[in-house]
Amino acid sequence: MSPEVMKELQDVAIPVNDAIPDEPLRAWDRDDSDMNVDTVYPNMNQMTMVARQHAIKHEFELGTEKSDKERFRVYCKAKRFK
Repeated sequence: MSPEVMKELQDVAIPVNDAIPDEPLRAWDRDDSDMNVDTVYPNMNQMTMVARQHAIKHEFELGTEKSDKERFRVYCKAKRFK
């Protein structure tokens, strides 16, 4: 964008605070997350990446139980059939 357009956009910008007061902030390690129930991730792509990385690091085969745009349920295939 040209500097003039950038200046115009800055002048009309409305400050927005995206923080949600009741939303807990959770830190997680994308290379070795705990994968606890009800862990919140920033988006679906991050969650699937963490699940796959967790399976690789802990050497188990990952199965997908249910998956759609809003949820991604996975399980350890070995534990599922014991």
